[in-house]
Amino acid sequence: MVVRRSAAMAAAVVAALVLAACGGDDGDDTEAGSEDSDQAVDDAGGGDFCTDLEAIVDGGVEIMGAVFSEDSDALAEVIDEAAERYPEMAASVRASAPDELSADVATVSEATTAFIEALADADLSSPEAAAAAMDDAPAMGPEVEEASDRIAEYARTECGFDPDEADEELDDVAFPSSPEPPDACAFVDPQVVASAAGIEVNVADEDGGADVDLGIYATKGCSYGNGSMSISTITYAGGLEEVAQSFADSAEDNGGRVVTDADLGSLPASTVLTEVQGYLLITVFEAPTAFSVGFEGNDDPAALVAAAEAVVAATA
Repeated sequence: MVVRRSAAMAAAVVAALVLAACGGDDGDDTEAGSEDSDQAVDDAGGGDFCTDLEAIVDGGVEIMGAVFSEDSDALAEVIDEAAERYPEMAASVRASAPDELSADVATVSEATTAFIEALADADLSSPEAAAAAMDDAPAMGPEVEEASDRIAEYARTECGFDPDEADEELDDVAFPSSPEPPDACAFVDPQVVASAAGIEVNVADEDGGADVDLGIYATKGCSYGNGSMSISTITYAGGLEEVAQSFADSAEDNGGRVVTDADLGSLPASTVLTEVQGYLLITVFEAPTAFSVGFEGNDDPAALVAAAEAVVAATA
């Protein structure tokens, strides 16, 4: 059982806890696992419900933190450990539940069991496959959410902790918030950028720019010469590889491409150069301040690299 005010979050936490245990299992294994869990409840005895409940909430935070932040090898290790610990933790909280909450605990536990069984035969070999399996699994509906709400209220009034705070902590991990980037229009002398690229741009013609905040990264943009040149500053809360892939995917989703044969000069290998409908954009993530520079109607990647190198030098 996982206590959350959000049924969707409960499902996500449960799925994270059981990924390793369910991957590749067949129906017979799942049934046997359910029987083992029932026996564990019988054997658990009545512990301290508040202690058991807080432990299982903290366990969910720990595992979900790993799901969203660890590399694949480390994540597999954490999930394996969680799969071993979770049944005993769930059995303990079910066994120690006070009479007035026993039905609610049973409701959440049964829904969780159904969710786990639905994942048993799913392909969980990749994050994408696991996400699809969770989408297809039985939803934890209003009855489960109401039961979770009552358990959460008990935790607040009788146990002295608030499961909602765990939700907020999970949200910070699952949906990171990037700091606000610096003002792109004041970030660097735009004439330095245009001159380094060897491209004539009326930098006195400042068009302003759009701001984007996708959680894992945020950007502030500034455009010059009626869109002929753009400079953006970037902050990111997601991992470097994830954010770089997001920029590449965005270009391809908009009918563009990643330029893979350009000489990046002194720029880091993580730098991404893209072309979308004639607009070349270079993004340097591993600079003192991550940034992008783009030019309309320019088909020379070397000009972008030179411009980016000039930005690095001017802002280091």
